[in-house]
Amino acid sequence: MQGKPLIDDWRNQKVLFISQAPSKQAWADNKLSSLENKFFSDFRLPQVFPSLPLKEAFEMWKSTVFWMHTANCYPYIFSDGRNKGRDRLPDLKCANKYIGLIINKMKPEFIVLMGGSSTKYFAKSIRELIDSKKNYPSLEEILYWQKDNASCLLVKPKIGNTKFRAIAIPHAADFGDLSDVGKYAYEDVFRLIQEISVDMHAIR
Repeated sequence: MQGKPLIDDWRNQKVLFISQAPSKQAWADNKLSSLENKFFSDFRLPQVFPSLPLKEAFEMWKSTVFWMHTANCYPYIFSDGRNKGRDRLPDLKCANKYIGLIINKMKPEFIVLMGGSSTKYFAKSIRELIDSKKNYPSLEEILYWQKDNASCLLVKPKIGNTKFRAIAIPHAADFGDLSDVGKYAYEDVFRLIQEISVDMHAIR
């Protein structure tokens, strides 16, 4: 099955959040960000905006973060065999066609790369930056580099020559069992989203 993509609403956001695919709840709601999504409303929003009431935090998130996926034609699952019902990995050839276009149109101040699938699109610039010998640096390798260097990544899309600040983080499903480098990455992401959100609303 190859589904119709879920596309976030454009609100002049400054943060681009890239993950592998929308959650099952997002597909049920037909919305990427919804207060009906308990993981998002009860867990993620309080982490990013801990001092704000839930509805205000929700509006801050929507106005700050544009959410997209490496598997934009998800759900795309195995129909038979031992992997029946499980997600297929994103098709990089497909993702390459739209990720660069969105980044260069949006020109984000900051990109969040959730999980290994989102780092693969930027493999060349990440590999050169962290001096990796692998064609596709592992997420663990990237996380250690970020913490050891106390630095964001600088990633370049396949279209154009502009480099953008980015931080790679583990998948949200792993949040309860994060290593020190994973915790460090999440703390950095939360801090930067908060700072950018405050700056955006101060200007308005």
